[in-house]
Amino acid sequence: MSDDPREHLRTASDRIAEAAEETEGEAAERLGNIADRVAGFAERDTGPDHGALDTVMYKLNELADEVGGETGETIRQARADVLEFRKTVEGV
Repeated sequence: MSDDPREHLRTASDRIAEAAEETEGEAAERLGNIADRVAGFAERDTGPDHGALDTVMYKLNELADEVGGETGETIRQARADVLEFRKTVEGV
């Protein structure tokens, strides 16, 4: 991984998108929306705050439990990537 902490967000977005492709229905739609949101965080000039990251992490945790299996593990890995980025965010 590069020295750019946003690479964690890019990786998370890719993993979430992969999980969305492996899932059906509402969970797939929610995952797709989260993947887009996290990708947007990675590309903005100013990064997300702790609150936005916490919301994403909470939703990923819920979806990992809901989906389960290998896809759930992919979602958990994406959540860990978001957490790694969050460690670089000042505040709180």
